[in-house]
Amino acid sequence: ASLPSQAGPAMRQDLETRLSGQAERAINLLRPLAYAQGPGLPWEDIWPLLANALAVGHGYTNDDLLELAERAGSYIVESGTLEDRSLYRLYHRSLTEYLRVSRDQDADENAITTALVRHVPLRDNGRPDWGGAHPYIRTYLPDHAAGTEIIDILAQDPGFLLAADPPHLLAALDTTTGDAARAAADAYRRARPFLRWRPAAEHAAYLALA
Repeated sequence: ASLPSQAGPAMRQDLETRLSGQAERAINLLRPLAYAQGPGLPWEDIWPLLANALAVGHGYTNDDLLELAERAGSYIVESGTLEDRSLYRLYHRSLTEYLRVSRDQDADENAITTALVRHVPLRDNGRPDWGGAHPYIRTYLPDHAAGTEIIDILAQDPGFLLAADPPHLLAALDTTTGDAARAAADAYRRARPFLRWRPAAEHAAYLALA
């Protein structure tokens, strides 16, 4: 009878009981999973990156995630793969709601989007190498960026348009607001039928023509 009736508060009470002063650290490390798109979040590179984006100044690393998995792994589920990379999500949907409810979710998504964009490797000319980006970024960055100001910037980057996963990208482009971004989104939609069938080496030319 003394236990909280909802999963979120019960999780916090459990973490505070078992981890003492480290409960808030565990919450910070679990929170990125509450914002994961698709089946879940990849561990490598991306999970600690987003933990630091949402809890600025902590400098979390893979070692912190390993300790989290050891001491609070019951809240984490391996949920599938993305290009042979394991994905992880929270054990229950109510935990996702709990970890987001008291947050400025728009600000969190903006921080996540910014961190993912900065994580894209750069070419010799200083431009992002979208084709070399982590598959989670190529697939789900449009979902994180949708509705933020950053989607207008991304919509005008041909490299991003050609590398992003089309279904996710098309949905995100519907949220652009600026005239230039909307024009770029319209150009991508016009080029899309050709991009589906023509060789990848020709995609940039079709996009430029559109």
